Amino acid sequence: MARDYYAEAKELTVLLEREGLAEEARSLVHAIADGSTATEILMAIRWHLERIDTPKFKLAPQTRARVRELRQAIAVAL
Repeated sequence: MARDYYAEAKELTVLLEREGLAEEARSLVHAIADGSTATEILMAIRWHLERIDTPKFKLAPQTRARVRELRQAIAVAL
């Protein structure tokens, strides 16, 4: 079965919102909604995940691990 990167990103938005990062969650939603091609969307998701995965954002360890794992999976796919 193919991996659903979009669904995983949407699942992350729920976690980000729970952790008080609603703006970052919205950025992921917009990356998916505003993209024209799959490559463009994946590149945008990866960019937003890279931005979120910085010390500036205080994430729960499990959330940070999911952000990193998805980001790395997308990098491999691209």
